[in-house]
Amino acid sequence: MKHQRMLPFNESDRDPVRHELDRQFLTDVLGITSDDVHAAVGRLREKLCAEPSIHGGKKSRCDLEAEARTSKTPAEVGNIYLELSKSSRFSTSLPAEDKVIKTIRILYDTGHQETADEICIQFAKVGFGFLKSLYNEYHR
Repeated sequence: MKHQRMLPFNESDRDPVRHELDRQFLTDVLGITSDDVHAAVGRLREKLCAEPSIHGGKKSRCDLEAEARTSKTPAEVGNIYLELSKSSRFSTSLPAEDKVIKTIRILYDTGHQETADEICIQFAKVGFGFLKSLYNEYHR
């Protein structure tokens, strides 16, 4: 995991790498396998990121669109979006729709159709259907 890209600490509530790190620590190091405990750690992570002394009033988030465009592994950005859709703070941590659409288009255009499809489907499942037309565009 040490070579995986992590979001800044104040964005750890939406960082799939940190989520996995927490899961492995709880399970492998502490021997805690309770789903309730794992869910509680997720809630604590969200509360921590909402703490003003952690986010420092910072309104900006990492620019995932730019990373998808320039990164050697756009699929990592896709995984961040998938993890976002599973977060209880999904609607408050989501970048602007136009940025999401541009990012998912980059995934499609760089050969990451499976990841892009999964994001479109997952977003629709949680009530955000704005990717439907993009999904349809790549499935004609």
